[in-house]
Amino acid sequence: MAAKKMLTEEQLKVVKQAIWNTWNYIGYDAEEMCDGDNECAIEMCIDADRLTMCSNQSTQTVGEEATAILNSVIEFSDYKKVLKYLSKQIQLV
Repeated sequence: MAAKKMLTEEQLKVVKQAIWNTWNYIGYDAEEMCDGDNECAIEMCIDADRLTMCSNQSTQTVGEEATAILNSVIEFSDYKKVLKYLSKQIQLV
């Protein structure tokens, strides 16, 4: 059975970009803590408002938009399911 899509292609594109921007900012320090666990890496990016906090002026809008998208999805879905879904869509480690 195919995994349920939580995000549209456009939403996923925005979220991917924001997560990659954040991972580029924190990944050097966070990768060892995640010990190869991609779901952990995704959580490190989306937790504690890092999508917006780790943005620079040129990526701030993407971080804010991604945060709004994820907050909306998490409101109606289980947080762990969202992490699992994102982990399958975005490979960081």
